Amino acid sequence: MSKRVRKLEFDFEEVAEETWPPGLRSYSLTKSCFDYIQAPPGLSCIGSLNSLCLRFVKVSGEVLEHFLMHCPLLEKLVVEWSKSLVSLKVACSSPLRLQYLEIRSCLSLQNLEISAPNLRTFLYYGQKMALYIEDAPVLADVLIGGNLDDEPAFAFDPLSSYLCQLETLTLEMSAYNMMFPEFPKLTKLRHLVVSTNGRYDDDLLVLISLIDAAPSLNKLSLELKIWRSATYNHHAHSSSSVSGKPIHSLKEVEVTGFRGFKIDVDFVTYLLEHGRVIEKITINCCHPSWIGKIWEWESIKEREKARKHALQLKSKSSPTTEFVVV
Repeated sequence: MSKRVRKLEFDFEEVAEETWPPGLRSYSLTKSCFDYIQAPPGLSCIGSLNSLCLRFVKVSGEVLEHFLMHCPLLEKLVVEWSKSLVSLKVACSSPLRLQYLEIRSCLSLQNLEISAPNLRTFLYYGQKMALYIEDAPVLADVLIGGNLDDEPAFAFDPLSSYLCQLETLTLEMSAYNMMFPEFPKLTKLRHLVVSTNGRYDDDLLVLISLIDAAPSLNKLSLELKIWRSATYNHHAHSSSSVSGKPIHSLKEVEVTGFRGFKIDVDFVTYLLEHGRVIEKITINCCHPSWIGKIWEWESIKEREKARKHALQLKSKSSPTTEFVVV
């Protein structure tokens, strides 16, 4: 810090991975470090920071707010696996230059307040918590994901005033928890990314409500992690009732982890039937896992079955659509 660095990054993941859950051996900043950044010499030095990334570092909201208050050039803040972070207010008396905020796996976090007029990207991955967004007029890229048992809807109400201005929306969730409120028009949304865990007969058609709400959607990226077993069976729900409206803007679709089960076949079939201007569909079947293990041959066979299902879907696609199976 005394060198007036502009980018400061601590990443102690390798040490933390030696224990479970991660973070038990997270690095702790020393008292002398706290004293330094609060004293006049330290304040003048940290004022040069424009990027601060703390991964597997025990840091409190008080310390982070100190950096936000005294780093007028700070544009990027990343905090990951900090078990000491309980509450954080991203705001200060003068307008923040902060453009990028990422909070991941801070399991003790209960409250997050954001007032950042220059914030463009907000990524949150973690458990359900109290989220307040008061001022984010240029927010364009958002990721919400985390605990498999938490519905992502907890973040949609605080984001409701900003959904119409989003350009990219990324959701990481379980298929059985895909329950969305009535969305306003996502008028500027160009790219929707969904990463989901689910069992083979779950339902992805609930995503159609999101697609229908985005009249400018150009690209859909879907990452699937599908189990054959009946995991989370007690959460299973019946097939969605979808309107079957034409999709007029979607041009590119990517599906990674295609297995040829009901969950992904039904969804891709729907897109083929209702997508009016789709130019390219890429189906990436599951690659063999456990290479060199006794399950390797079974994984290869599963992939070949998935490819056959994908090729059957390809035969139903429009001649004007480039359909790639890998």
